[in-house]
Amino acid sequence: EGHMRGPEHLHFVGRTQVDMGLDSYHYIATKVFHGHTGQDDTEVLAALIQHRQFRDDYVGYGSWEADSLDKHGPYSLARMSPNSFRPVREARATRLVRAYAARFEMPDDEGEALEDAVLAPIRRATSIHRLRRLGEDARHELAYCLDDFHELVALDRQNGHATLVILCGD
Repeated sequence: EGHMRGPEHLHFVGRTQVDMGLDSYHYIATKVFHGHTGQDDTEVLAALIQHRQFRDDYVGYGSWEADSLDKHGPYSLARMSPNSFRPVREARATRLVRAYAARFEMPDDEGEALEDAVLAPIRRATSIHRLRRLGEDARHELAYCLDDFHELVALDRQNGHATLVILCGD
């Protein structure tokens, strides 16, 4: 019908975390949402930004369980929009993930999780978007706690999934 649907049409399915090592606070987290069938990418990104599970500052263990209210990663939600993302190709998204993981001595048992939870949704995606660096004026007061924050959104039209991929350390 072409009308905008809000975050109530995106259902949070679950979250995974791939730890980058015992001596590291770096990780790759995914959050999977379902229900964006029929919406264009801009509408899905807008609904995702409004979703309660998007409001996560990623500061400290278990941050995803609390509502960060006005924060997402290092940025204030008020400064974010679908235009905060730019399309990227699968190869570039995969390179980002692999290069990030290669910086650490990742535990052997996390390799399978990296493939299944992170790289498989990127391979299945019909489109992928990467969060731009939004600048100092978009950062909130706790942003200094996050190290090297990167974000991808992999949209899988055939299955109606949107997978948020967060690469960061706190």
